Amino acid sequence: MENALDNPNQSSVLEDQTADLPSKVVRLVDQLTTVIRNVALKPIGKIAGIVLASIGIMFLAPIILILGIIGVIRVLDTYAFASHTWISEGLIGVIFIVLGIIFLAKRK
Repeated sequence: MENALDNPNQSSVLEDQTADLPSKVVRLVDQLTTVIRNVALKPIGKIAGIVLASIGIMFLAPIILILGIIGVIRVLDTYAFASHTWISEGLIGVIFIVLGIIFLAKRK
């Protein structure tokens, strides 16, 4: 039987394989981290983004609605009804009553 010491070509093959081992390990670790990132972390990131956007919308929507109503009342009071605030507020109230009736009718 021949061993690696008797055949110099076989010894260089073994050295090449052991020298290539670190790069193979690095490639394997890189592939593993890519799979973990694609399978686990990207979906978690998307879910977290959706949750944060939903929370932001939940807090901003009422503020925008309230400020919009105040703006409409001020514009109507200033330009349409010349300092008769009760008319502007009454008009907004009628709009909300009509919307409430429509939503209640659709609920049933």
